[in-house]
Amino acid sequence: DLLQHTYELEVHVQSPVNKMGLALDFNEVDAIFNQHVKTYLHQQLINETLPEMNTTAENIAMWIWDQFEAHLPEGNTLNQLELWETKDHSVI
Repeated sequence: DLLQHTYELEVHVQSPVNKMGLALDFNEVDAIFNQHVKTYLHQQLINETLPEMNTTAENIAMWIWDQFEAHLPEGNTLNQLELWETKDHSVI
C-alpha cells in the first residue's frame, strides 16, 4: 500500500567552522529539506511528484542527494545520505 510506505532520511554535511565555533546551522539543513525535498515526498504519491524515474530507494536517494548538493551554501559538502525504505533496509 503506497499510503503506508514510509521512509527515513539521514544526511551528513561537512561544514567549515566559523570564528564563533559554529558550523552549518541545522535550521539551514531543515530549510533545504523542507523547501526542496519534503514537498515532493511527504504524503505524496511519489510516482506523480518526482521527475520521471523508476522510484527505487536508490533513485530516490540520488534525487535527494542532487537537491541537497544544489542548495547547500557554498563551502558545505554533502558527505553521505542514507535513506531507509524500511526499518531494516536502507541505501547509502
